[in-house]
Amino acid sequence: MQIVTFLGSVIRGGFKGFEQVKALPALVVVPNSTITNWVREFERWAPHLRVVPFYGDAKSREVVKNYELYHANPTKDTTGAKYHVLVTTYETVTNAKEFTPVFKATPRWEVLVVDEGQRRKLKIHLASSQADFLRSQERQ
Repeated sequence: MQIVTFLGSVIRGGFKGFEQVKALPALVVVPNSTITNWVREFERWAPHLRVVPFYGDAKSREVVKNYELYHANPTKDTTGAKYHVLVTTYETVTNAKEFTPVFKATPRWEVLVVDEGQRRKLKIHLASSQADFLRSQERQ
């Protein structure tokens, strides 16, 4: 909940003195078992954000890639993203087939959040894999 409300404020430019600063898009990488909970928390605590979950089987991900991620004719000086926040799983972000066309294609992720609570217990860290290749301004 804290990360969700923080992102809601940062993306909206809701900090006093920083109203014109809008940090988007954001990438949130979470365990597969918690992705629906994360999306639900965004709906509850930051309903003004357009959140796109990117996970599931190959066909589902292909539909999201084709229709939910990018505008056909992006506005100048934007990333062209249709979303504010992309929520995905460790498995999806480490999938070589998805990495370049989805995650690396974004010029810069303004915020990168990695929920590694479960991964730390297993001593597997996303930071030592694909996260190092993502361009981002802020990392949490």
